Formats: sequence, structure tokens, C-alpha cells
Amino acid sequence: MKDKFALALALLGIGCFVFVFAWLSPETKDLLAQHDNLIALGLFEEAAQYQSEAMELSRSIVPITVLGCFLLIPMNIYLISTGIKRHAQK
Repeated sequence: MKDKFALALALLGIGCFVFVFAWLSPETKDLLAQHDNLIALGLFEEAAQYQSEAMELSRSIVPITVLGCFLLIPMNIYLISTGIKRHAQK
């Protein structure tokens, strides 16, 4: 039972990292690129809107990554404890 619970939490943690690196980070970079293009065109009000959206997304990257790290901790503890038990039996 403990291994299934730890595995489920680890999968959620990995999902957090995939979400950040596959969607959130590229979306933020895309918004900032659009911001730069709008500045080059002289559309400063629209550029400010894209920059504010990018800043909102970038503020959520660190908390989601920290959550992913915390969700991986139970699996690491489980793997270490079972590894120690196996070596102790030998």
C-alpha cells in the first residue's frame, strides 16, 4: 500500500515538472517574444499586456516546481528504506 501511495505522489510530482517544462515555460517565452515583437512595431500598450501575462505565468513556475519536489520525497524515502532493508538482510 505504501509503495502505491508513494508511486502516485511521485507521478504527480513528475507531472508538475512536465507541466512546467512542456507548457508553462514555453508559453512564457512565447509571450515575451510577442512582447518584443510588439515593441518593435511600436504597439506599447499591447506589449505591456503581453508582458504582464508572461510575468503572471512566470510567478507560478517556482511554486509548481517546489510542489513537484515535495511530491517526489515520499518515493525517494520509500526507495531508500527498501534498499537499506535489502542490504541489511544480506
